[in-house]
Amino acid sequence: MITGWREPHETLVSELCAWHGFTCGLLWSSGYAANSGVLGVLPQRGDLVLADRLVHHSMIAGLLRSGARLQRYEHLQLDQLDALLEKNASSGRTVFVVTESVFSMDGDYPDLAKMAELKRRYGFVLVVDEAHALGWYGAEGAGLVRAAGVAEAVDVLIGTLGKTLASGGAYSLFHNTNLREYLVNHAGEFIYSTALSPLCAAVASAALGRVKELSTGQAAWQDNSRAFRTRLQQDGWSAAEGTHDRSG
Repeated sequence: MITGWREPHETLVSELCAWHGFTCGLLWSSGYAANSGVLGVLPQRGDLVLADRLVHHSMIAGLLRSGARLQRYEHLQLDQLDALLEKNASSGRTVFVVTESVFSMDGDYPDLAKMAELKRRYGFVLVVDEAHALGWYGAEGAGLVRAAGVAEAVDVLIGTLGKTLASGGAYSLFHNTNLREYLVNHAGEFIYSTALSPLCAAVASAALGRVKELSTGQAAWQDNSRAFRTRLQQDGWSAAEGTHDRSG
């Protein structure tokens, strides 16, 4: 808040915004802090939050603290989400929809293009955690939101620095600067946590450059993943079908 923001932090946020196609952002001490802080503060008492049943514990922890009404739709069932949105369309409540892009335990993902279409119809606030899609999907490795071409529809994008970007900490990105300023002044996870070190920010910036360079290999990685899973199935093991090509 006072002395924890240095040139490496500013550089990293600018690079992340350009990478994902957002206007402004914040850095957090951890991914847990980012999810809990964003979702514990932005939804308000009286709001409605519709969340995929398998979203990360950090998201649920924040939502339960927010005072908003939380309702969970079945995993990836966007027809059920559509029905819930229609049911609440005339309620006068602010509605949030919360999802991960790639889900950490199952490795599957929602149809983000369909979610963007639902947003155009119903006008909710869309929050997406991209932590597990970075590097593997999207132009320059920027994730599934960029691969689906729906960055403008996402109000808050949350990512981690501790996985693909080989550092520590996390980030949240916004189109609306008021959301950022509100979190700076109200999110305890930001206000009362030790600031992310400049070293972590600089390491993440360097890693981001490498991720962009290496992202041209996505198609080969995904082919290898599918081939490996197919071989497991042929040998009698139970294995998921593997990733689809979402490298656009």
